[in-house]
Amino acid sequence: MKYPKTNYAFTTVEIIIVTVIIALTAMISVVSIYRNVEQVNLNSSGTDLIRLMRFSRFLAVESQSSCTVHIDFDNNTYWLQAAEAPAQLLDEKLRPTIENLYQRPRKLPESVSFLKASIDEQPYSRGIIKINFNRDGSNQQTLMQICSGDNINTILVAPDGLKPRLANHAIEKSPNHTVDLDEISITADNFFVK
Repeated sequence: MKYPKTNYAFTTVEIIIVTVIIALTAMISVVSIYRNVEQVNLNSSGTDLIRLMRFSRFLAVESQSSCTVHIDFDNNTYWLQAAEAPAQLLDEKLRPTIENLYQRPRKLPESVSFLKASIDEQPYSRGIIKINFNRDGSNQQTLMQICSGDNINTILVAPDGLKPRLANHAIEKSPNHTVDLDEISITADNFFVK
């Protein structure tokens, strides 16, 4: 018994169309993943800098000696210069971790860089800047921007002992009034107090 011959095969045009669709989907997903990695690196760097600022203030108050955070724009590094923390402040297991994290220069990820900063309204974009934390918890008014591609995060360190905060957008000028940054959601519209 003979079966009828049928030609069920894909044409070259159909194979090309499917290949193009798969290639476009892969390209879009790779670009999306790359953008997410940049944003994660940027947010992580901003969070690390915020932790450093908070720890510096804590250390200055508790040890009753000033601390200085150094930001090197040219090498994309940062570190803490402080007197030795009193033994009662840090558990012996925690001390090496703190010294490794903060007192040795730490480099930002390759895709992240310091963009600009202002300390007490004085702008900086090159060299090494120093943010001083006094033993009463006060410091200079500091606004610092870090960037990755088109994304910019702003780090705000207000004087008078308020906690440093991270905004996920560019803020060009420090607020004129003291604002408790922990109590508000920072947006471009509500950041400036009138």
